[in-house]
Amino acid sequence: MKNSHPESFWEEQNHAWRDPSQVVVQWTGATPLDPVIFKYRESGDFFSILDALQITLLVTREYEHLVMAITTVKGSPAFSYLSIPHPSGLAVDVKREIVHIASTRNPNMVFEFSPLKKNIERLDVHKNAREDLYSKVL
Repeated sequence: MKNSHPESFWEEQNHAWRDPSQVVVQWTGATPLDPVIFKYRESGDFFSILDALQITLLVTREYEHLVMAITTVKGSPAFSYLSIPHPSGLAVDVKREIVHIASTRNPNMVFEFSPLKKNIERLDVHKNAREDLYSKVL
């Protein structure tokens, strides 16, 4: 981030997502995310509650063009994120295990996400290698 003021960062992000053709192809290289936006302070038992309930909290950060998933893995905080232009709505279909995220940057779009049910077999990757990699990530 060139400037430490949130308004300046939001303005940079706003300009980065103005071209509809870049929005459609999800081009995020125009303005890279600055790690400073991921700094946090825990208040109270926030992560303990997520861990006890075994849930993931989904958060949209509309003016930073960011969707975050906050959870715990083996008792420690874990985060993931995705750049989406102007994520201004989020709905979860628990029964079908689908998350819908509305992007209201022109052109308006709705993204659907669902959990991975199984891996696709690949000839160039041995099955055990994938399982080893997965266990290292968690």
